[in-house]
Amino acid sequence: MILAFYPVNWEAVSARQLGEYQAEREHYFPASEVVGISVDSIMNTTVWEREIGPLEYPLCSDFWPHGEVSRNYGVFRDRAPLAGASERAIFVIDRAGRIAFSKVYGLEDLPPFSETLEALRKI
Repeated sequence: MILAFYPVNWEAVSARQLGEYQAEREHYFPASEVVGISVDSIMNTTVWEREIGPLEYPLCSDFWPHGEVSRNYGVFRDRAPLAGASERAIFVIDRAGRIAFSKVYGLEDLPPFSETLEALRKI
């Protein structure tokens, strides 16, 4: 499984990142799945997904309790810019539920999908 934390909806890099996961879906599905996660509300996320999608994988809201999942993975931002959002981060989870790969990217950096695919191939 690929957990793709992204800072906020309605942001260009996040839209490109999630669009790339959709475009590359044949390279990882059905062996794995992407789950996109942001701290924005589910209503906000649903409307945004309609604009950038359709996406064939879930986008999840880490809105309440605010940022709990992001905090548990150590990617909640307590500082500006975007304090209260998550970092842009990728976690690849193996079949046993262990983190096989993790990396935090800059807010403006598009995570290279080739890096994520390589991590999937290793599990």
